[in-house]
Amino acid sequence: MTSRITNASSAYLQAVDCLPDHQTFSGHLVARCHRWQDRVGHSLWWREASLPSPETSLSPVKALSSPGAGPGEMLILQSQEGEASDPWPLSPPLQEIVAEPLAAGRRPVLLGVGMAGRSHWSATIGGDGMAEAIPMDIACRTAAAPARLGSSYRVPPAWEASLVDERSLHLQHPLGMSVLVEVIGALQLRWTAPQLTLCLPVDAENHHRGQTYRWRYVVRAALTRTGEPGVVS
Repeated sequence: MTSRITNASSAYLQAVDCLPDHQTFSGHLVARCHRWQDRVGHSLWWREASLPSPETSLSPVKALSSPGAGPGEMLILQSQEGEASDPWPLSPPLQEIVAEPLAAGRRPVLLGVGMAGRSHWSATIGGDGMAEAIPMDIACRTAAAPARLGSSYRVPPAWEASLVDERSLHLQHPLGMSVLVEVIGALQLRWTAPQLTLCLPVDAENHHRGQTYRWRYVVRAALTRTGEPGVVS
């Protein structure tokens, strides 16, 4: 089952075929997969906490003015996939993805694999039990020294972005929603509106064939002590 998502107010966002059976969620946040040409990308959405589980709220109602959104949802980030011919694409070139339930009653984890050139990627989205956060854990087993490794996203213009520090980006929406993107370990964060780029430094001189690189980051809802959306100071 797929549904078409476009964003008329954000011409730079890709038109994609949403895969509503392949998603995970944590509090206000939803990660949802989509088809883009030969691969699977993903997007992050803000949802109203009072709504039922996203598993039961997938109708394309534009309650918060994001075309293709479910009720009470707003697009935050959409992955940028690059070209099929690129051996080192902008984002992990996933071709297959499954939603794997970790335990009865718990939200699923999304597991993806794919290939570009002769290198292999894998991805885990969500699933570690973090409250109001969706972690991303990516790996690439390389066949040659990589020209680029990392993940790229576009941010809709309704979100105001500001760097908190060199490791985190704060996104604030006029309706009060607030989100943090935080990198872990050696991963580097770069912001040039409307593009968010997460880059993993690679030591090409010391690279060896078959070397595996890993990068991690987390998208987190920024809340006040009362559990309501809040502005990061």
